[in-house]
Amino acid sequence: MVNWRTVSLIFQREVRDQFRDRRTLFMIAVLPLLLYPALGLGMMQLTVLFREQPRTVVILGAENLPAEPALLEDGHFAERWFHRAGAADSSAAAAAAAKLVVISDAPDSADRVRAADKRLNAPQLLERAQEIRTILHDDPQRAGELFGSSGLQTVVIIPPNFGKRLGEIRDELEQKQEGAGVSADYSRPEVVFNKADEKSHITYSRVANALDKWEMAILEDWLKLARIDQKMTQPVMAKPVDVALDEQVAASIWSKLFPTLLIIMSVTGAFYPAIDLVAGEKERGTMETLLICPATRTEIVLGKFFTVMLFSCATAVLNLGSMGLTGKHIAGMAPTGALSAAHDLSFPPLSALAWIVLLLIPLAALFSALCLALATFARSSKEGQYYLTPLLMVTLGMTMFCLSPTVDLTPQYSILPVVGAALLLKGLLLSPMNPGALYLYVGPVLATSFLYSALALWWAIDQFKREEVLFREGERFELGLWVRHLLRDKEPLPSFSEALFCFV
Repeated sequence: MVNWRTVSLIFQREVRDQFRDRRTLFMIAVLPLLLYPALGLGMMQLTVLFREQPRTVVILGAENLPAEPALLEDGHFAERWFHRAGAADSSAAAAAAAKLVVISDAPDSADRVRAADKRLNAPQLLERAQEIRTILHDDPQRAGELFGSSGLQTVVIIPPNFGKRLGEIRDELEQKQEGAGVSADYSRPEVVFNKADEKSHITYSRVANALDKWEMAILEDWLKLARIDQKMTQPVMAKPVDVALDEQVAASIWSKLFPTLLIIMSVTGAFYPAIDLVAGEKERGTMETLLICPATRTEIVLGKFFTVMLFSCATAVLNLGSMGLTGKHIAGMAPTGALSAAHDLSFPPLSALAWIVLLLIPLAALFSALCLALATFARSSKEGQYYLTPLLMVTLGMTMFCLSPTVDLTPQYSILPVVGAALLLKGLLLSPMNPGALYLYVGPVLATSFLYSALALWWAIDQFKREEVLFREGERFELGLWVRHLLRDKEPLPSFSEALFCFV
């Protein structure tokens, strides 16, 4: 029989010992409270600063642009091409236009080129851009190499007589009062960029958006002259109707974030305490003192197991809380992506949070028992990390599998360790008010999770009772010798480790 008072004493001893370890306290309590806010806010600020930086655009043939509507004003992109639909304030458009520094080869831009020469070496950029224009179609390979080493971000090439041809088409439309017989066969502008360079790609996106709005203004003018409704250019013009509620968008984000953190932080929280409680005690020479105390091996393992499980649960809860608060705070700062669609990122309801706590217990128990059993093999903390790293990698692979949108909870997945709990939590967070058939899987998932935890704990106790494992000396492992040993020295019955290996 297990003496639970003895287990409680061992548990209190191990917890006090862990609280004296500053590294453990930092990894479990301090790091999650500092890491996610600093990392999340820092990355968001870096992203915003990177996107807000001015980008350089070289325009060749700017004198060939039409006078009306003007693409450039005072040597810069006109602010009206950066207005968003329904936006009345022009400050945002002015800021967007200022993000593009234009270097032009137009005759009237010589003063601006000289002014920008100190920062950008504008004459050299113009020379490189002109060289690229010369070989762009004859030698694309050489043009790409030259563009990559030139420091250019985006080059806009306006063909000769482009503005003149646009004016001729407008005059023809105005005279004929119809679009029949008007030829649209003429050279079009080209925008040269490097999609492998993120700076170049961002610059191209800004330029392309301005050119699209400029093109729509020209087209609208032509259609008016030809007495054609603008909607005729879009005969289908399918209008997207998004019926997603704010709660559903938030649930979609949390359903991907919380199960991942729950699994990763559960195994990470059990990782270091398990190594310290077994391999660390071997290094400190206190394992023998613990074994001669009036407590059975089972009671010692149970005390250590509950200690590791406590720190595993604490790590998961602190990380979930810190990441949730950080994600809610930075949701309104996200310029694009999933978070930008949910500026008011509400937390899941209490029922969903209760499921997180309920599923955390068997997951923490499973990882605590596995880490404790694997750490028993180790002779030192360094060797314990070698044994537990594969467990962490396998857990990461299972987590990535559960994140796939094509994977849903099925009867087969519900009995798998870790996978069943992750998919159940994912479904409950995604549909907190309408779980439907998910309740049918609660029993199998919890039952199998606790079963796997009990088997892992049994394995840990079995390893702790074996002297050759607990006090094994350094040996050199050879695969051939191990295989010959298995074939030569056969036991009447397989050991628990062999049976577990065959089952897996």
